[in-house]
Amino acid sequence: MVTTAPMHAEIVRVAVSDELAYWTVLAGPTLTAVSDVDDHLRHLRFGQSCEESTTKTYAGHLKRLHVWSEERGLTRNDAALRMATYVMHLRTTPRATSGRGHGRLPEEATLAPALAAIHGFYLHLADLGRLEPEAFHALFTT
Repeated sequence: MVTTAPMHAEIVRVAVSDELAYWTVLAGPTLTAVSDVDDHLRHLRFGQSCEESTTKTYAGHLKRLHVWSEERGLTRNDAALRMATYVMHLRTTPRATSGRGHGRLPEEATLAPALAAIHGFYLHLADLGRLEPEAFHALFTT
């Protein structure tokens, strides 16, 4: 099922203390944290000691995946099974944000960070047992 209205989502900085913070994704009409994405980004920042800037970059990529999935009514497992469609969407959608590259298709070098963020997110889901065997097979085996 495809929704008619685009989903609203944004990334925000979450300060945990005066010196520690990470970025996460808020979505939906009330802009609540996307729990599985938030869990992954917190794990990157505090469990794997990634830089705050890494969580900001990954949050942007995971926000786009989340919006794409939600607008199509896909669960995380369903989205994994349609990952080739999502990658094609990334490759064929001109950059919408203002600035350098606005209106142009992404280059291969700009797709690599998006794919790394998605790969890490799905590995995290698999580690937690939240990924069905078919989805795991589709993503991580040849």
